[in-house]
Amino acid sequence: MGLAVFAEAEAPANDDFANATALEGASGTISGNLLEATREVNERDVSGDELRGSVWYKWTANEGGLLNLAEGTYKISFGAVVGTSAVDFAVKANGRRTTVINVVAGEQIYIVATYESNHSADASGLFSFEWEFVPAPVVSIPTVEGEMAAGNTIEISVVGTGEGDLTYTWLRDGFQVPGWSDSPRSCSLISSRNESGDDMNHG
Repeated sequence: MGLAVFAEAEAPANDDFANATALEGASGTISGNLLEATREVNERDVSGDELRGSVWYKWTANEGGLLNLAEGTYKISFGAVVGTSAVDFAVKANGRRTTVINVVAGEQIYIVATYESNHSADASGLFSFEWEFVPAPVVSIPTVEGEMAAGNTIEISVVGTGEGDLTYTWLRDGFQVPGWSDSPRSCSLISSRNESGDDMNHG
């Protein structure tokens, strides 16, 4: 009579918040496994799907901008939080398959991945996802020489640098100037200050 020995399957190394896998660099791809993932005691649901098991990752922002997450090979849901445990945190973002997270310099983001609620529980559990950080645009305002005396004109220019299509909004006394909200990456404004002392500002 033979004796059968069954080894108990182990949960992923990053099954718990405290053991979150660090994501290094501004972009990359990582693989994971949800098959034996568990739910911590009192773990809060971040993704919006039924939480059957989760794995955790963490990433630190060196500067402000957007952190983009996108699934690679498996239907998963994401949640992004800041906090100290799987119970004590504030939600930054969540979504299925893709997520965009607004981050500030020095912020440590914890990312939780879980099954989509409508996905089969007996699937392989293997998944991958990509992350990419996009820095916030920078607007430089050169020094303007001259005085805004009544009746005079002065040229004001700004230049924005960053990823994607940048637009500008010009304000006059706190209100947007019509027609000046859709500008190229560098623009010039000829403005005059009238007798009432109206000011032209870039917003």
